[in-house]
Formats: sequence, structure tokens, C-alpha cells
Amino acid sequence: INVYNELQFNENAIVNNQEESRESNLTQNSIAGAITYNRIWNTKLLTIFEAYETDYKLKAVNVNLLDAQRFLQENIVSETSLKLKADYKLNNILYLLNGYHFVETEITNLDDVDNPLYRLLVSEVVRTHGVFSQLNYKSSNANTNINLGLRYNYISKFKKSLFEPRLSLSQQFLNHFTFEILGEY
Repeated sequence: INVYNELQFNENAIVNNQEESRESNLTQNSIAGAITYNRIWNTKLLTIFEAYETDYKLKAVNVNLLDAQRFLQENIVSETSLKLKADYKLNNILYLLNGYHFVETEITNLDDVDNPLYRLLVSEVVRTHGVFSQLNYKSSNANTNINLGLRYNYISKFKKSLFEPRLSLSQQFLNHFTFEILGEY
């Protein structure tokens, strides 16, 4: 996907008895792509590889004629994700899903003012490593589904570990109704 937007306008003012005009503008661009690869190894094992990249950029120049000032602002967000999942059929009613997920997010911000002279450029990168496992139960008539899982995330920039338990219970009854309970931390 690719999205591009552009806006331009002129600011007009009378400064020191003279008419002045300067252009302000804003451009915004997003581009993203993804790929998925599924592989059925045998009747019990399926693996899925997913990767995506998304980039967003905003560049804005705003002029202020009365203060004789130009303000430039740029924001860039880039995210890369890689995920590998393995779905293993234990028997006809139990499935085990395991996987690894890596996400890298980079954010860059620029503030640049010409009067008074000021420039600030900040760039930060956050990397997250996630390992997850989930046991799925599906009754033989498919009316009952229970998923119980745990995800462990490690955010390297902050040296932070997070555990995320998950529970999903779905029960179909009277042919047209489903009762569902979902919980996640």
C-alpha cells in the first residue's frame, strides 16, 4: 500500500506597510508491504512465516509572517516485523501453537525553527522479542473452543520482561447463539 498527501497554502500579511506572501506546506507519505509463507509439512505440522515493513513520513513547513519565522517539522515512523508460527495437531481435538515474533520500531522527530534559531533531532529505536505458546481445544462437534496461552515479551531498550496470559472460551448453544469469554493481560 502506498498513500501520499500534499497540502500547500500561502500566508498573506501586511508587514511594514508592504504585502508579503509565503508558502506553507505539508506532505505525508505512508508505504507498507507484507509477505506470508505457509508450509504444510505433514498432516500434523503447519508453519507460517510473516514479515511486514511499514514507513510513515510527515514533513511540514509552517511560516509565520508577522513573527518572520519558519517552523519545519519532520516525523518518521518505521516498523519492521518478523513472525514465525508452528501449528501442531496433537490429536483431533488438541492443537499446539508456538511461535516467535520480532518487532523493531524507529521513531525520528525533527523540530527546526529559523527565528530564534532552534533545532532538535531525536531518534529512538525499540526492539521487542516475543515468544508465545497456546493450547487449543476444539470439541468434536465444534461447539466448544478453548484457547489457553502465554506470551513472553522482552523489550531490549528498557530491559523489561512482560508475561501475557491469554484465555478464550467459546460455547455455541441452541444452534444460533454463542457464549464467549475472552481474557488477556
